[in-house]
Amino acid sequence: MATKKTTSQPRYEPETTYLFRLLKSVKLKEGGRYARSDEHRAKGELLNKIVDQEGEDAIDTAYAIE
Repeated sequence: MATKKTTSQPRYEPETTYLFRLLKSVKLKEGGRYARSDEHRAKGELLNKIVDQEGEDAIDTAYAIE
């Protein structure tokens, strides 16, 4: 029987501010749209929500800035 290989999703510090870009446009269930072509600034809590909803491949780059 084959077992599925699971990968851990990246986790961002909830209170840290990040500058990030997406690989695909995202519309969060709670509201808010983020285009893949724009550079965004948000807390790690939002990045964690994006990863939970869209998967780890949704975020291209994320750099802590504060």
